[in-house]
Amino acid sequence: MNEELKQLLRLVLDEKLSPVVENQQKMQQDITEIKKAVGRIEETVNRLEEDQPKDISVMLQLVSRKLDIHNIDLEYLKGKAGKHDADINRINKMMES
Repeated sequence: MNEELKQLLRLVLDEKLSPVVENQQKMQQDITEIKKAVGRIEETVNRLEEDQPKDISVMLQLVSRKLDIHNIDLEYLKGKAGKHDADINRINKMMES
């Protein structure tokens, strides 16, 4: 009878603990997947951190080139405006004489 009781107790425990063990295994799989996802996120963040200064540098160089082009255009227009002012002044002087 003692052996039968042990077997019955083992059966009941196995039956009751089986879902707990399955849930624990499922949670372990989920944790493993979460760790992999976190690893991928960390890799992405690190890559972005490395690339960000390069991106900013490229954008600043582009802005600098555009400003240089606009400065050249402004200098040209300033020279033209000065010439036109001189021409207008000369015409006014001629009309006054």
